[in-house]
Amino acid sequence: MIKYIKLFLLAILPSRLKILLLNMRGHKIHPTCKIGICYLDIAHITLKEGASINHLNVFKGLKSLEMGSYARIGGRLNWFTASALHDRTPSFGKLTIGDGSNITSKHFFDLQQQITIGKNSLIAGFRSTFWTHGYRTTEPSNNHSITIGDHCYIGSQVIFTPGSGVGDMVFVGTGSVVTKDHTSSNKCLIAGNPAGIRKKYTGGEEFFTTNHSGFKPRKK
Repeated sequence: MIKYIKLFLLAILPSRLKILLLNMRGHKIHPTCKIGICYLDIAHITLKEGASINHLNVFKGLKSLEMGSYARIGGRLNWFTASALHDRTPSFGKLTIGDGSNITSKHFFDLQQQITIGKNSLIAGFRSTFWTHGYRTTEPSNNHSITIGDHCYIGSQVIFTPGSGVGDMVFVGTGSVVTKDHTSSNKCLIAGNPAGIRKKYTGGEEFFTTNHSGFKPRKK
């Protein structure tokens, strides 16, 4: 009960005071970062220059959160959760978000294993789910990490299953169910259920040459 009271009090503190207190506890948060009213049950937090977390996001039971420069969890009502009762492997409860990447609203991240999002990628729209654990008839604990490459776009209501992922410069179409590891496939559109490669890109398209931090165009 005391733990939950402390987390609640931490949640409602102003951003600067919250960051000061977290750094005093051993976390590594750059002074230019911003953290809104959020439930932060995370053992180790590392936020680089300009990273930000908006109000009303929930982090429960995570081992670590690492956000690169100007990475954003910009939306609200995102859930990032892990249960130590099920997995204590080295990659348990780890979330890594690369420089300039963005997560919008109402997404769900199951972190029984690590989820890695590369640089300048968008988890766009709403209600996509990332499942790192599941069950099989022959394997009661089917836990595997998920990887999203650099300059990717993940549409609304996409499902990633344990061990799945995509490479660099990949669009994932709305409503797709990604069941395989596509991390060796770059510059393509992946869509469908189960998702497969539907189109190839050159990599010179506007989306892939844009800095997506804050949804702002690249500074020249």
